[in-house]
Amino acid sequence: MTETVKRASNRTTLRIGEVEAPIGLFRIDGDARTRKWAHPPEESEEKEAARASPLGTTPGKKSSGKKTGGKRLSPSKADPPPPKPKGVMKDDGRFVDLTEHIRAVAERTTLDCLEVVSFISRQSVPRERIVGAYYVGAGSGEGYSPSRIIGLLFRAMKERGRAAVVRWGKRSRSSVGVMVPHRSGALVVLEMAYAEHLLEPNADCLAHQHLDIEESQVTQAIALIDAMADRRDSLDDIHDHRAELEEELVTRALHGELDDFEAAAPTVEEEATELGTLIQQSIATAQA
Repeated sequence: MTETVKRASNRTTLRIGEVEAPIGLFRIDGDARTRKWAHPPEESEEKEAARASPLGTTPGKKSSGKKTGGKRLSPSKADPPPPKPKGVMKDDGRFVDLTEHIRAVAERTTLDCLEVVSFISRQSVPRERIVGAYYVGAGSGEGYSPSRIIGLLFRAMKERGRAAVVRWGKRSRSSVGVMVPHRSGALVVLEMAYAEHLLEPNADCLAHQHLDIEESQVTQAIALIDAMADRRDSLDDIHDHRAELEEELVTRALHGELDDFEAAAPTVEEEATELGTLIQQSIATAQA
């Protein structure tokens, strides 16, 4: 059963021109790799002795904690150390402290809303710059009805084939992205990498541009593409195999069947030495 988003990862205000409405940004994906595995309780003679001690310390050892009001706090509960200064080192080895200046820059560049800057064609959204995605949900607070604003934007952008260029504050930094109507009926914000943060491909990425590829091989590759086209209805047919195996592992462990669990081994394909032969075999498999 497909789950729904539970809580907003960011609460902010949608601003378009003079119109404002409270909204929430709900992270679209819930990566199974974020599973929190349980850990066995750490019991030791030293910890048991520490709990039995009236001061919470191990007998025979001195505590490095801070003493307050007759009680001795552990180091983790004492006053946190002051943050380390931030700055730059000059050529002569002198340190220039920029801590306050860096904090001032962060305050000047942190946004308190999700602002619509402009609109572009949905066809011109650079997909290679997408780094994250969020549903836009109605929030609570003062301002126009957020559901009505979201609905108006959804209808208008869908009919005009437009995407909204937006920027917003995310934690202690600002982000840029585009907001588009999604086939699910929701508005979606696609977080994008800044243009100045993009990296150019290196020589390894462009090595194929310098190869002398024969037209006959291109024809074979085209035939393979045509044979494999539309073999799957969508990306939904491709599942997170690791997540499935982990779920099976958890289920068997909870039912006392851990000894019977074996991860499925990947199939081993025969080694092919000729590129042309391999492509021909692939075409035959796709057409079967």
